[in-house]
Amino acid sequence: MNPRVKLLKEMVSDDLYVIDDVAVADAVLRRSMMRHMLPDVTFRGTPRPEPVVLSFRHHRGATSFA
Repeated sequence: MNPRVKLLKEMVSDDLYVIDDVAVADAVLRRSMMRHMLPDVTFRGTPRPEPVVLSFRHHRGATSFA
């Protein structure tokens, strides 16, 4: 966790950083609608899909290097 995120989490937990619940809910809904309308667009903070790892062995009988 970077220092900036850590500081923000501490401020939120100490009630020093006010969060507007209505604004957060509105942002979540808007982002959801945009994802639905524009499925090919990626947003910051969106986890990337795990890459598919294929075996390099050509057949089942090949030995492993592990």
